Amino acid sequence: MSFVRPGSGATASLSASTAVTDSSGQASVTATAGTVTGSYSVTATVSGVATEATYALTNTPGAAATITVAGGGTQSAVVATAFAQALVVAVADAHGNAVPGATVSFVRPGSGATASLSASAAMTDSSGQASVVATAGTVTGSYSVTATVSGVATEATYALTNTPGAAATITVAGGGTQSAVVATAFAQALAVAVADAHGNAVPGATVSFVRPGSGATASLSASTALTDSSGQASVTATAGTVTGSYSVTATVSGVATPATYALTNTPGGGGDDHGGGRRDAERGGGDGVRAGAGGDGGGCAR
Repeated sequence: MSFVRPGSGATASLSASTAVTDSSGQASVTATAGTVTGSYSVTATVSGVATEATYALTNTPGAAATITVAGGGTQSAVVATAFAQALVVAVADAHGNAVPGATVSFVRPGSGATASLSASAAMTDSSGQASVVATAGTVTGSYSVTATVSGVATEATYALTNTPGAAATITVAGGGTQSAVVATAFAQALAVAVADAHGNAVPGATVSFVRPGSGATASLSASTALTDSSGQASVTATAGTVTGSYSVTATVSGVATPATYALTNTPGGGGDDHGGGRRDAERGGGDGVRAGAGGDGGGCAR
């Protein structure tokens, strides 16, 4: 009697390819499942008989041995919005076969930059995969979500980043109220902070600074500035030549309320001193003339 197994794919190794029937007309071989999962047939034939005996065998996966990222491994999303790709994991046995029905646990950071997950655990399907949906929290930053399965020491890791939303507020961050002598620089730069609706810094936003066009005003180092990684931008201001108080405003697209700087140009001291010196000289000259006149008068009297 001859036993035939598939030559590839899901198959089994047999203890022998042929066997002789015993006194009861029976023959047997032992079969060992191969390393590929799936269903297949082993047939037994005997010379002179057209039909064959068929054995329906199935190789099932072993215990979970590996867990790997199968989707959504590295991605970013705006705060409070869902990530575009689900966090997908694949679980396999030691031979690389998918392991269905395995419970996968997903763990996210408990505070700071994190995400909410649609579930904390999920079961692998027939392809050995499981997934959850992640939604970015309200704090910006990069962090990891991990997926684990019982019996496997390593974990699958997802590198996620929460990015800031659109600009929602603009506030003074420095130089809000100050004064400078005319034609001199203000001591503090006019600094502004731009944040999203959740208070996260918004980098790369264009801030426009506007000063009065006449009267008491200042010259600015630039009319626009980009916010840096901390959401701040600044320009330097130099007092104009007209004294008085005035406002410089900073605005950013999408935000109705501007940041306002209260500036004052004060008079210089040199001009006043020079004016006082001239008045003293005039007073001295007048006194000299009067003294001379008095002397002359006295001489005439004598």
